[in-house]
Amino acid sequence: MNKRVILIGILVSLININIPAFAEKSALHELHPNILSKKNPSCKHIEICGELVKMDCNSALDGPIYYFNNTNGKILMICGGTCMTPNSSDPLACKECPLQVWQQCKTSNKTPQ
Repeated sequence: MNKRVILIGILVSLININIPAFAEKSALHELHPNILSKKNPSCKHIEICGELVKMDCNSALDGPIYYFNNTNGKILMICGGTCMTPNSSDPLACKECPLQVWQQCKTSNKTPQ
């Protein structure tokens, strides 16, 4: 019984850990205001690649992943948990996940190890 209580306590503690954003806090000022307006407490993973931004709003627990153009702040695609019940009339939902231009950017910006 005690082992089960300890295990549950550990799991609850792990769930509550705040995972820092991939983007440094100093880089958040580089985000377009429209992108910042979409950010909420569940959006902890932000990556910037060139003019593209990927904002993961807890997709591990069925939250959305937003892909933005950082130049104009427009959403390019919404993926993640949104795709569990996609809206076929929404041109920004789940049509190209993950976003191909994001993958190309990440591939072209890889540094050899």
